[in-house]
Amino acid sequence: MNKCIVYVLYLAAGFFLFFSYSGFAENELSGSVEKDYVDKKTKEIVAEEMGMNVVEKTNYEILLSSGYKISVPKEYYDSLSKGEAVTILKKNHEARLISNKY
Repeated sequence: MNKCIVYVLYLAAGFFLFFSYSGFAENELSGSVEKDYVDKKTKEIVAEEMGMNVVEKTNYEILLSSGYKISVPKEYYDSLSKGEAVTILKKNHEARLISNKY
């Protein structure tokens, strides 16, 4: 009798884990791919303390016409110009740059 209850509990736990993970995976993989335009490019030099050392770090960001601000690598920053179309992935009130060519 005890083995039967243990098997039923394992089966129920597996059932609930499967359906909770499938909902999580669906939310993580959903998003919308959209076309947007570069409105402004900003380059900011920030001083960061690392123990006794002070290190300068450069942040490259682009502001899109939809209002999203995205940090990009230097290569993308140099290749993009104002008004250029880009492809972005919008998900959970944030955007990520997919491609700098539409």
